[in-house]
Amino acid sequence: MKAITSILFIFIFALGSYANEDSLLISLKNIESINDLDYVIEQHELKSGRKIIRTIENSYRQIIISFNQNSKIYYLANIVALDDNIIYGKLFFINDKFDWHSNLKPIETFIEDKISIKVLVQTHNKLYKSNYTNRRYLKELNNFYEYSFGCGRICSFKPKEAKKMLKFVEKKAIHKIEKWLRSPNHELKAYGIAGFHLLVKEGNVISIENKNLIDWILSTDKVIFNCSCCLGGLETPINELIENTKWEFEHRYNNK
Repeated sequence: MKAITSILFIFIFALGSYANEDSLLISLKNIESINDLDYVIEQHELKSGRKIIRTIENSYRQIIISFNQNSKIYYLANIVALDDNIIYGKLFFINDKFDWHSNLKPIETFIEDKISIKVLVQTHNKLYKSNYTNRRYLKELNNFYEYSFGCGRICSFKPKEAKKMLKFVEKKAIHKIEKWLRSPNHELKAYGIAGFHLLVKEGNVISIENKNLIDWILSTDKVIFNCSCCLGGLETPINELIENTKWEFEHRYNNK
């Protein structure tokens, strides 16, 4: 009898969760600005968590905000705004509230202003001399990484992107490093800069175009998600991060 009661409770809770999720999506589909988003969270009696606002390019910003329902169901919204106007938004379910970078399940895109997104992608392609489509651009923007060459208690854990970059450098796969350097994803940009730094350190020559692009990216205030040993969830400007971690990724490459 207890088992049946437990199963029934889980079933009812799940139904309630789906109903709340549908109601939340309906509300999210009607928002236009960042202020509207804050109102929806309050209206649905959700508890706000981490909120990160960072520049993508020019007046375009990425807003990443987490919130939860009764500390049981955790969500993350990835939003792109032009000034204060939201042009894109996607909702995710967080499987692990302590590691939302790699434990996200997409729920639904609730806003997609295709014309505004097209202008954003064209702006990116012009700045970076890339050839992103809207679809590929958004796909990379919806991937969440942490930049590091040494996480964990004894600084020995390397994210898989760090391992890939070290392999790219080892094989001198410049075209792959160039792709990451030109990515809309800021963490991949940072890995791309680290990769080119290692290539130059080994005596390789990089093109003037790539050097100028790296110098320009480092002159911006792009914020990078990163971890340093047991300190996770850090947000550091890209120029400061690269300067502070040069020894680290050089050491990891030499001792790979």
